[in-house]
Amino acid sequence: MSNPQSTSALIIPHGFRVSLLTDLPGLFEVPAQEDARVSIHAGPPVPITCQRAGTHYSGVSTRGDIHLIPAATPSRWEVKGRDMFLTMSVAPSLLQRVAEGRGLDPRGIEVKNRFQIRDAHLENIAWALNEERERGYPCGQLYFDSLAVAARLICYHSSQAVAAPKPHNRLSDRRLTPLAAARRPPADELRGCAHKARNQWRNNE
Repeated sequence: MSNPQSTSALIIPHGFRVSLLTDLPGLFEVPAQEDARVSIHAGPPVPITCQRAGTHYSGVSTRGDIHLIPAATPSRWEVKGRDMFLTMSVAPSLLQRVAEGRGLDPRGIEVKNRFQIRDAHLENIAWALNEERERGYPCGQLYFDSLAVAARLICYHSSQAVAAPKPHNRLSDRRLTPLAAARRPPADELRGCAHKARNQWRNNE
């Protein structure tokens, strides 16, 4: 078993992190982590098997496939080829802050365990954040984007989800150009969630 290899990670204050990782073929035991994670396949198709939270998936992971891994959830992976994936880690404190901004009870809110889903909004935000990681200069938009990720998870992929995500056009597999287009807020509802959470955070400082 080998450990994932990481390029530099982009760490945003208040509980958010984005990293581009690679795995060599093999078997991996990933211990439970404090944060919820969004793992987006970013390389060529690769056969994988994954077990976590009493559930099992086996199939081929292709670019844009997303695994949602709740906090405190160990997992076991078998990867049949070189695997590249973009991971966003979201702290419970950030999820709770955004939930409060939506007027929800933040206690006990958790991201649901999901295998191989598609969510173009999450994917687009993730690649925009990765672009900033590659450029090496965080900007003010990053905090807003991290709130948008948390809001998307709460609205559509959590224990307090209000609806299933609707299909949207995905970004091309080519490099994002221009970055400004990729940075458009994912939806009016999510923009409202993020603004409320940001304002509440500022009021509490």
